[in-house]
Amino acid sequence: MRRLGKTARKVRSKLGLSQAKMAKELGISIVQLSKIENDHAMPSPNLIEKYREVANVDLYVMDWCEDPDMTTLPIAVREAAAELRNAWSQEFD
Repeated sequence: MRRLGKTARKVRSKLGLSQAKMAKELGISIVQLSKIENDHAMPSPNLIEKYREVANVDLYVMDWCEDPDMTTLPIAVREAAAELRNAWSQEFD
């Protein structure tokens, strides 16, 4: 199972938001956001959707782009996946 804490923190940092501001934008408590960012809790499907609305990012896709395992993908999609990874890297690095 992938952990999304590092990715969630990176998204918040890229947006230039404090934990308090990001939590407010997401409609959750600071404690809950801290738990997510420290990998003590996983975001719910509803919260994943809220990240899409607030930050225009899918945490699962971005997390995979941070640490891809191309060998698990069908050969036909590996090139497109590599391009996706490069685009995310340029956006968030």
